[in-house]
Amino acid sequence: MQPAQFTYLDLVQGYSPDEMGVDWAGKLPLDKVYSYQPLAELSPHDPIHKKIMGIQGALWCERIHTQQRFDHMLYPRLLALAEVCWSQPNLRHWDDFTARLNGQHQYLDKVGIQYRHCV
Repeated sequence: MQPAQFTYLDLVQGYSPDEMGVDWAGKLPLDKVYSYQPLAELSPHDPIHKKIMGIQGALWCERIHTQQRFDHMLYPRLLALAEVCWSQPNLRHWDDFTARLNGQHQYLDKVGIQYRHCV
């Protein structure tokens, strides 16, 4: 449950040539992470559902040499991925997520996380 096109947080987040990250599997902006629908192709009654333990994101760190870059690559995409993992698809709404994300910026600032400003 870790497709690169939705969960590899080392991928670039935007289209600027200055953007941090790699792009071997494409771009991964925040809205694309949020659009991930795990198991969408399976019937809700497929027995494979019982074998899935979870979803994970990856941050391959061979190009991450500072805390600032680490934070920038993870946040806020990690928050979007967490919501994807823990929420039923019919309960997820992009506008609601971005409104709540604006509230999370204060917390991220308070704890010193140097997140990417994107919404």
